[in-house]
Amino acid sequence: MVRGDATKRGALLYLDNCAACHRPDGRGYEGVFQSLAGNPIVEADDALSVVSIVLLGSKTPRTSMTPAQFAMPAFAWRLTDQDAADIVSFIRSSWGNDAKSLEAPKVAALRSSN
Repeated sequence: MVRGDATKRGALLYLDNCAACHRPDGRGYEGVFQSLAGNPIVEADDALSVVSIVLLGSKTPRTSMTPAQFAMPAFAWRLTDQDAADIVSFIRSSWGNDAKSLEAPKVAALRSSN
């Protein structure tokens, strides 16, 4: 994985669940799938937004400049709390990102609040 350590916790889960859209280098596809590398939401002090997107999915807004709408599916059904924490931790510490890791109890708390 381009400058993402494939031996890190969550790397293989990222490859299996995220890399098809966000690419192995975390750069995404401009105008279609968000770049995770250098993304301020990914690097925020609180990982709540990233965990929410992983668990609940997200859609791009339709505008006059981007009339097509793209969606990221929800992964709550597929990922355990530990899996989600590992993926988010991997994303927050790869490709130049330098944010704190996340632990499974935080994911569980978010999951139970929805």
